Amino acid sequence: MQYSTKKSRGVTMADNWKKQEIKNIIHLRDEMIENNIDNNLIDKYVNEQYEKINREYNEKIIKVQKKDNLNKKQIDKKIINKKKQAIKNLLKDKDILEQRGANPEYIKNYLEKQYTEINKNYEINKDTIYNIDLEKINFID
Repeated sequence: MQYSTKKSRGVTMADNWKKQEIKNIIHLRDEMIENNIDNNLIDKYVNEQYEKINREYNEKIIKVQKKDNLNKKQIDKKIINKKKQAIKNLLKDKDILEQRGANPEYIKNYLEKQYTEINKNYEINKDTIYNIDLEKINFID
């Protein structure tokens, strides 16, 4: 089973929240400038707000990562269980073929082919979107 490579919904929501907050900060900064507020106070306020936004954004991303990793583990467990069941069914097929007197070479080839298919169909992909690369996330400083 392959996982999609698109951004998770939580990351997209965090990105949109951050963009909106930054837009609000810029709007407030412009209003402060229009009202002749001291530039040092404006800079201090804007920097504090940027730090707060980045801190909250990072917390949201970490929360999404934890949730996505938990979901991935649950999906992986289901895949493993399905693979175990498929192997049990393959062993039952082997017993039936042996009982009916099938050629041992045919049984061997059949088992190899089916086992390869099982491994291919129930593969667990370790390099997935659930391992979010923080370098690819748009952090605004």
